Amino acid sequence: MSAGGTRTISLGALLGVIGALLLLVSLFLDWYARSSGEGATAFTVFELLDLLLAGLSIATLVSLADRLGVSLPRHVALSSTAALPLAVLALLIVISQLLNHPPAAIGPDLEPDVGLWLALAGSALMLCGAILRSARVSLAVDAEPGQGSDAASGGTAAPAPGGMAGQPTGDSSSSRSPSPDAPTLRERLAPEPTERPPGGEPRG
Repeated sequence: MSAGGTRTISLGALLGVIGALLLLVSLFLDWYARSSGEGATAFTVFELLDLLLAGLSIATLVSLADRLGVSLPRHVALSSTAALPLAVLALLIVISQLLNHPPAAIGPDLEPDVGLWLALAGSALMLCGAILRSARVSLAVDAEPGQGSDAASGGTAAPAPGGMAGQPTGDSSSSRSPSPDAPTLRERLAPEPTERPPGGEPRG
């Protein structure tokens, strides 16, 4: 986790783990089905490929666990670089069984079912995740939601409308009205009266 409450998650590792889980689940579903509705799972039609696909999906989960913050014992940990060849091998196996059905699934009325399509999607996600992991594509997640905008801006409040920040705003009309003792404009512009000496003419 980095500073500021932001956690970085490897997007490739996340996609690879999701794909490996889909591949593992698909082995328990029907890979091939007859028109009558009877289906056959991967464990029914395969002899060794089902165990190989299960091992590939589990190995992918183990290799990408550390990228998602899951620490495993050292004796079972795998390098994350192993995710790419594991995904390539899984995808090739699924595609081969889509194009060439196993002997136990050969028949005029046998068609690929949901398990096979789910395995194809899962192995493709595994490959995409391994490629993104190699490119070090990450996803930043805010680990401390709920912070207000004032906390993010350092707690500085905006100035109140009508006045400067930190100064009280009073009535604008009272600040513009003159005091009663102040001279009016006419009094300021009127000429000063000349001083007259007692009993004589006014001084120039």
